[in-house]
This record gives sequence, structure tokens and C-alpha cells, in this order.
Amino acid sequence: MRARIFFAALTLALGASCYDPVHSDAVDALGPEADGIPRGPRHRAGQPCTTCHGGSGPGSPELSVAGTVFAVRGTTVASAPVTVTVTDATGATRSAATNEVGNFFITKSDWAPVFPLHVAIDGDGAHKNMVTTIGRDGGCATCHRGQGDTTSMPGVFLRDQ
Repeated sequence: MRARIFFAALTLALGASCYDPVHSDAVDALGPEADGIPRGPRHRAGQPCTTCHGGSGPGSPELSVAGTVFAVRGTTVASAPVTVTVTDATGATRSAATNEVGNFFITKSDWAPVFPLHVAIDGDGAHKNMVTTIGRDGGCATCHRGQGDTTSMPGVFLRDQ
């Protein structure tokens, strides 16, 4: 009887140890889906994709790099089509095209890049290189959000105006 209680308690403790309240809070902070936009490649434009699709769930598939490119700094107008080219620390590159809401992604099953990453975007006759590198999280909106503020850079954009 004591052995059963011990193993039941151990199983419960091991299961509970996998719960990550910080991740759960980050997912909850995203809020509900926007009305009329089903889950999929066009949802949550401008939000941090890897919060849900970075391996800890609840989104599927797992993404290694993902984000949204806007047409002009400070707007939420999508810049499509744009080619996003990512180069990892080994020199390997992958490119992805934005869709009609500006979202792009590379799945983890297609590429598991070695950080740090360098990023360039090309579209509508414009080319931009990201000045800094991505150190550990391939979700653009992890650092680039909205208008930008003291804790984040503005959303990724193709043109200043």
C-alpha cells in the first residue's frame, strides 16, 4: 500500500514539474483569437508566433523562425509579398515568403538553425538587413512589437514611410 501511494505521489510530482507558469501566462497574455480569423497561417499577425509554436505549445507545427512584416513603420498594413531570408551561425540560409497578412514562417521540421541568426527582407524594390542578430528566439515579435517602446523595437517593416 505504501509503495502505491509513493508511486502515485511520484507520478503526480513528475507530471506537475512539467508545468511552466511563465509560459502559460505568456500564452494567456496573447488573448483570444480575432473574430473571423481562423487559426492558421493568417492568424495573430504581429504577435509573437513562437510563444505558442516554439516547442512548448499549444500551437502546432513547431516553428523555428516566424513573424510578420508590415509595409510601413508603425502601421499594421501587411507588406506582401516580401521574401525573408535567414542565415544561421553556420552560414546555412532559408527563405520564406510573407502571405497576404504579412506572416511568414519556417517550421522546425524544415530547419533547426544554429543561433545567432541574421535576417534580411526584400520586397517591392526595397531591401533591409536587420542590424543586430537574433540570439535565441526566432519569433520576431518577441522583440518587435507595435510602435516599439522602452522594452521592444517597433514591428518589422519594409519602409520607413
